[in-house]
Amino acid sequence: MYFDDFELPPLPDEFPVATIHKSQPEDDAGFQRETIGGLPPGYEFVTRYGVINRLVGKKRERLCGPLKCLSHLKNASGTEAALLFAFIDREQNIKKLSVSADELMCRPSEVVAKFANHGLEIFGTAGQFAAFLKAWRPQHGRLMTKNVGWFKSEKQNAFILRSGDVLSPETDENVVIYTGQREALDASTTAGGLENWKKLVAAPAANNPALVFAISAALAAPLLDILNLNGGGFNLHSRTSAGKTTTLFAATSVWGDPASIPQWHGTQTGFEIAALRSNDNLFAIDEFKEGDLRSSTAIIYFILNGSGALRSDQNLSFRQPSKWCNIVLTTSESAFTTHFKNAKKEMPEGLTVRLADINIGKFKHGAFNDIGDFENAGKFSDVLRQNCSLHYGRAGPAFAERLVNLSNAPNCDDVFRKINKLHTRITQYLAESIPPKIELDGPYYRVLDVLACCVVAGLLATRCNILPWDRNEAIRSIIPIAKIWAEERSIAVVDMPTRLIRHLQDYIRKNTTRFADLDAGQSVEIQRQLGWFSDNRLDIKALELRSICGNIIPSETEAIKLLHASGILIPGGEARSLQHRASQKIDERRTRVYRLDLSILFPDENPF
Repeated sequence: MYFDDFELPPLPDEFPVATIHKSQPEDDAGFQRETIGGLPPGYEFVTRYGVINRLVGKKRERLCGPLKCLSHLKNASGTEAALLFAFIDREQNIKKLSVSADELMCRPSEVVAKFANHGLEIFGTAGQFAAFLKAWRPQHGRLMTKNVGWFKSEKQNAFILRSGDVLSPETDENVVIYTGQREALDASTTAGGLENWKKLVAAPAANNPALVFAISAALAAPLLDILNLNGGGFNLHSRTSAGKTTTLFAATSVWGDPASIPQWHGTQTGFEIAALRSNDNLFAIDEFKEGDLRSSTAIIYFILNGSGALRSDQNLSFRQPSKWCNIVLTTSESAFTTHFKNAKKEMPEGLTVRLADINIGKFKHGAFNDIGDFENAGKFSDVLRQNCSLHYGRAGPAFAERLVNLSNAPNCDDVFRKINKLHTRITQYLAESIPPKIELDGPYYRVLDVLACCVVAGLLATRCNILPWDRNEAIRSIIPIAKIWAEERSIAVVDMPTRLIRHLQDYIRKNTTRFADLDAGQSVEIQRQLGWFSDNRLDIKALELRSICGNIIPSETEAIKLLHASGILIPGGEARSLQHRASQKIDERRTRVYRLDLSILFPDENPF
């Protein structure tokens, strides 16, 4: 149909494919039975008791439970170092912990507390245990990273999942190690199997543009780096019970548990941790409410700009801010433009690009277009949500695994050039699908680039048999999504003076009978009427005009100035207010009014 000529090239024969390397070992039997070798001088391991002793002359003092240093670590740039340890906790589980050189040298008590909190028995003092850790001299070295998502170095391209597990073609002893904050990881990210997810979540999503878009957007996040995109966000809005939360559940099930979707109530630090956890991944946030507007506007910019706050360490030295890149999906009952309007605030145009409003309630059954054999959309939605809660976290890692394989292949540059060329073609195709009346500029193309990335993700995942859709489901479904978004934005971003004038024109047309015609000899009923007109001039009560303008522009004073600058408002003599006083013949109290030039306000036809 659209892009049937595109095919991913096969991987070369005998190519080492990526496998999942667990962040924590699954079997501790071998570690328990062996005698820990390579201990630093002055220490011994007693296999019978599973204890490491500290040798002090002829005395033996218990220091800690079973522990050994596996390797020394460094980041890709060589500017940070750490040690990787394995140990057995009180419940006989084997665990791994990394300790940075900075922690070990400057905050040894925190290091001891970290091991103790993870279940290692420590019998000696904090100083004795820290000295033991410093004494290790491992021969084997490995690379480390503090971020989930893509890791790239001269030796390997890997992808760190939100569980801390690593997708890499390297062997266990050489794979990169995640050393970031453990609280930035998801403890439970998978349930069910990929085949069940395909059958019970992805297959019912076919022929439903909103669901196809949401799932494709979730898969698109690892492609952002490959396509050199900065990420993007979408507000999926519709009326209550139209299916927007179910749509978000379907997207979230690609990478993890939908039950873990965060809310908009939170601090900037909390959102920074959540954004880091979602680097090169989907960042889903549930149900934006109008009351969240004041606190959340800055957070939206903060998240979608992809950079954390500037900070210093305890020595007041500058620390590099955190960086991330992701796809943001959130839901709301209204467009963000409506939230701002109701709050009587002007919506920054940049926000319409960073978090694009998409009304997904425009299909046959609200957010759904095809509900199959279900008798109504509610039952379809309930079953789909239940399936998302039972089968999740398989499709995203499977897709990332395929991308890791491609990134490590000898012909990866040619493959990625082909993918970038496909992305350019799809962006142009989406642009051509937008109604000609909408003039596309840079901000439009920024969002179209991200939508095209979603199409590429859906297309690639279908070709890789991760999605059970037909070959062109993604492009066929995302075209109407692009149209809905573009039409909605074209209305929202009309320049303020134009929006104000159109609103004022519409209001006057609807209320012509509430203005007295002085040329026809009509008298003015000042309490009932809005004003009067004569000889192409319209006088409207000041409070009334300010109220009309305030529905469009939060600052009524700024709105009046815009009308003055456009030549519509004829200034009067009331100091700097631009107002006139009604003559005593019309109103004894001489009500304050604004005078408008009807020939400029209605250049084509006079509504009176």
